[in-house]
Amino acid sequence: MGHATFVLAEINSEITTTEDFRKIQSTAPFDDRIEAWCRLCAHPPESFRQTKNWSDLSKLRQQRNRYVHPAESTYSLGIDEIVNVLNQCRDVVRGTLEYLRNIASLDPYFSYVKKIKTAPLIKKVT
Repeated sequence: MGHATFVLAEINSEITTTEDFRKIQSTAPFDDRIEAWCRLCAHPPESFRQTKNWSDLSKLRQQRNRYVHPAESTYSLGIDEIVNVLNQCRDVVRGTLEYLRNIASLDPYFSYVKKIKTAPLIKKVT
């Protein structure tokens, strides 16, 4: 959201004084920053939470949290699971960034998003 936040501030410098803008740039929890982005773009956060993007992002974050904050003594994924998770990363990040840029009326195909969208799928080679 860094580049998009910069662009929004350039388009309308008054938003930089809002609580939502400050929250986006803070170290607030991820969910809070997503909600602030939605509100900043006059889009109800509840609408985003009802999308496939949010559902997929939540699942991917669970995998990430399972790895980063392990409750179990070991964390393992099989090769097939790794391929699936990495491809989910590609699709979820692209979909989420497109969605957030769309509600901000910004080009959803900004170069970084376009690179993610056109990146090849990861395949298991045997």
